[in-house]
Amino acid sequence: MHGMERHSAMFDISTKANIYTLGLSATPYCEHYGDVLVPCLGREIYSYSFNRALKAGIINKCVIFYICLKFDRHEQDVYDELTDKIRKVISNLHELNPDMGARNSASFFKELRQIAGSGAGDKSQLAQTALALFYSRKGVVCHAASRVKCVIDLVKRIRKDAKIVIFGERIETADEIYEGLNRILPNEAGIYHSGVHKSVGEHALKRFENGENRILVSCRTLDEGLSVTSADVGIIVSSTNSTRQRIQRLGRILRKKESGRLAYFYYLYVDGTTEETDIFKEYTRGVESQISSIDLNYDDELRGFSNDYYDRLAWLAIARAVKSNWSPDVVFELERNFKKGVIAHDWWLTKEECEENIKKAECRSERNYYVAMLYLIGERAREVQSIRNFPK
Repeated sequence: MHGMERHSAMFDISTKANIYTLGLSATPYCEHYGDVLVPCLGREIYSYSFNRALKAGIINKCVIFYICLKFDRHEQDVYDELTDKIRKVISNLHELNPDMGARNSASFFKELRQIAGSGAGDKSQLAQTALALFYSRKGVVCHAASRVKCVIDLVKRIRKDAKIVIFGERIETADEIYEGLNRILPNEAGIYHSGVHKSVGEHALKRFENGENRILVSCRTLDEGLSVTSADVGIIVSSTNSTRQRIQRLGRILRKKESGRLAYFYYLYVDGTTEETDIFKEYTRGVESQISSIDLNYDDELRGFSNDYYDRLAWLAIARAVKSNWSPDVVFELERNFKKGVIAHDWWLTKEECEENIKKAECRSERNYYVAMLYLIGERAREVQSIRNFPK
């Protein structure tokens, strides 16, 4: 089904014989769904939703972290200037074309492209200018300096046995991430996108699948038609407007894990821009018990992550340790592990699950980490109990 926009002729069935056709796709709703797919293959006869697959245990449970980034001052000024220009151009275009759809309508950009290609004098010129401004503004968002820093700091904190796929939108950003990771984690990352030679990309994909590399940096090339079976962490560097891409990226990470451990998604977005803050909301509705969503903030100056609730629990745990006269070394170890735990879901485990992880820990640092998480779980339980005991 992939590539329908380019290859609709493949469904041109010119024969008088009786034939039977059947199509199978994870993402059938492409641009030519109604005028090519349905006439050639017939109406949709069955669909199996993401929610049903999750509830049936066919795909893996996961945690989605939404990481809020900030522009630097220069980026913010450029973004605001482009936004003002867009507003003025669209206002002028509406004056010449009053029937044009609203800016937030689903068909707005399709209509804008049609006007731009119509050659209709001032209207066409204004539409072309608007499209160029939108593209420039999108570039400012995609190339925000905090993205690369955030991805690198995130990978440094993710458990060392994780298989990570990094999904980028722009080749330049993917290359920058790859180079940054190679400096701090030599021989652990590979890169796969249309800008590298085919043999280089295929070699990186093979090394990732057989476990020689644990990190794969990619762009849209990886979204369709390729099998990546071993990944359990996905980092989405910037948003995509394509529903197909979102589904394909989910599929790369949510394949059932033999270990039974959770899959992780990290989605990065710049605050106060047109980027969506919750790109998976349509898939997580109704399955909140199996997909947890957690908000994080990233500070590119401190190079750290934060969550208000998590930070409060950590502060309470440290204050309790200090009050109990724990040694400075133990308190320091608690703080160190709290910094690691903020990008994970372990503080939401049950007490019994965390205690089991402590027993199974393969080294002292892993054991100390889960002990720290157990203290956070204890603080969370105390807070819940205090709320229940609060006079009504």
